[in-house]
Amino acid sequence: MKSEASAMPSFMEKLPDACAILEVLWDSNSHPIDFIILEVNPSFEAIADLPREELTGKTISQLNSLLSGFSWDWLSSAPSALKGGNTSAHYYFALKNKWYDINVFSYEPSRLAAVFHDITQLKQENQSLQESQDWYSDVFKKAPIGIVFVDPQGNIIRSNSRALEIYGPHPQGPENKVVNVYKPPFTRAAEALEICMGKKEVQIFEDYYPSPGPDSLYLRYRMNPKYDENGEITGIIISVEDVTERHQAQEKLQEAHRQLEQIIEHLPDAAIVINKLGQVLFWNREMEKLTGIPQEQMIGKGKFEYALPLYGERRPVLIDLALAQDKPDYSRLKRNYDFIRQEQDLLIAEIYVPLVYNGRGAHLLCSASKLYDNHGQSMGAIEIFHDISEGRNLRNMLFYEKEQFKTTLLSIGDGFISTDRQGRVVLMNQIAEFLTGWSQEEAQGRPLEEVFHIVNELNGERCENPIQQVLNTGEIVELDDNIILISRDGSGRPIEDSAAPIRDEQGEINGVVLVFRDFTARKEKLARIEYLS
Repeated sequence: MKSEASAMPSFMEKLPDACAILEVLWDSNSHPIDFIILEVNPSFEAIADLPREELTGKTISQLNSLLSGFSWDWLSSAPSALKGGNTSAHYYFALKNKWYDINVFSYEPSRLAAVFHDITQLKQENQSLQESQDWYSDVFKKAPIGIVFVDPQGNIIRSNSRALEIYGPHPQGPENKVVNVYKPPFTRAAEALEICMGKKEVQIFEDYYPSPGPDSLYLRYRMNPKYDENGEITGIIISVEDVTERHQAQEKLQEAHRQLEQIIEHLPDAAIVINKLGQVLFWNREMEKLTGIPQEQMIGKGKFEYALPLYGERRPVLIDLALAQDKPDYSRLKRNYDFIRQEQDLLIAEIYVPLVYNGRGAHLLCSASKLYDNHGQSMGAIEIFHDISEGRNLRNMLFYEKEQFKTTLLSIGDGFISTDRQGRVVLMNQIAEFLTGWSQEEAQGRPLEEVFHIVNELNGERCENPIQQVLNTGEIVELDDNIILISRDGSGRPIEDSAAPIRDEQGEINGVVLVFRDFTARKEKLARIEYLS
């Protein structure tokens, strides 16, 4: 049974915390030099991993040597405790890997009670909280966006370094209104703050700072209400992101889009642009003239509706073929056209469309191609319709006139040969074929002197090429008398001929025409007349 002198107070015996009763040992100068352990409770025995019998009667100096890592400075707490004070200190006991809050107080003269309260969990929670606070503080300071804390009155409480970079140095704390610090025009932000504070709604918007201009920033704001544990607003957290580069890129993209719209709109030919879903994006004014359908009625339409004013039915047209080139049904779609030519991604087709121009119809040269984004992905297609009706009519007229002229030339009674500017045979009639011994097919493309072989009757020497004379002089050339044409079979006959240049609209020589006739009968008649005279 415990002695009265050493008995632990009953309330300490029942404490869940470790407790030890100590008696102070004094030196001759009445200074505490050590402590004797008078009593311990079961919780203290658990800390020390020693039974009560091995602890009581020991001095603290002896206890320190018994317990590894237990070196708390007991003496520093004695003076204050002995004077009636209460000494408290945190101590880490490595043997147990625990933290204790040690309270020492005097309950009798020269006697102290030491209570060890386990605060390990609290320490860990505080450490986690501190690490979290440090992390959030670090994030706040180093965040790439500006962060501003504002109280319910709109005063700036705290700003991070990025906010200071954006807005410049500004005072913080009460009476520094955010709408004053951030300068006009901050009307939109002031309205957003009022909504955020009053209606407790998150506000997100973008605006120029300080005002629209080439050197201004374009900022994205987000305002979040900050609440206490009762759900009351304690302030606003404003995040400010500099999105100037993104905004400028968007403006450039929009400007490029506007320019593209203007280019397509003012093309001299009808044009349509669809996206990869087949919906109309552009329908220019020439397309309106061609089909009679205004732009606003066609933009956004799909399911081949753009084919209705052209062909009277919903069906794939050339622009759809451009999108379907890599699809299995491409060959089937091509059958809708009589003529299609492909040049890489470009499709070219010619077709007569009877419904356009209010039913007058037109021959159209159509060209269609895919459109790609920056990543090379198909994003749609464009088709351009060029009215070639007038040119086609002119070609038909020109072909008719050319055939009529050709027929006339081939039907004349004299020999006729035309050449290009290099003196190669282009065309010859039947009389020329008979006199030279060369057919049109055989002579075409050959040099004239190979087909039209002429010599001087008097000396047998080869005569100068009349075509070359015309090309050199640009004048009409008539051959001298006594010219013999040597046929391909070697026979010869006297001829008379002339050669004249063929000129284009600019007066440039495009070729030469040579007209000649058999002079045999006339020459014999002249010879008889001369003989008889």
